[in-house]
Amino acid sequence: MAMSTVEIAAAQGLASQVATVLVHGRITIMLVLVVSEVLRLRIAFVPAIACHCSPGELERQQGEQSNGEPTTHAK
Repeated sequence: MAMSTVEIAAAQGLASQVATVLVHGRITIMLVLVVSEVLRLRIAFVPAIACHCSPGELERQQGEQSNGEPTTHAK
């Protein structure tokens, strides 16, 4: 089994790089696309279940709606 090696020469400001790869004894040239770092990116994660909408509260609301009276926990 032949070992594969990859050598990439980095240069600033380029959107793509050319890599020289040695695969099974042959030199292969391949194009490598580079994604630049994005500054000032804000990602907000939304929790799957918010604390004010827990299953227990939803079950109490459903019970209150079915018989029209508040649950014993709500009194």
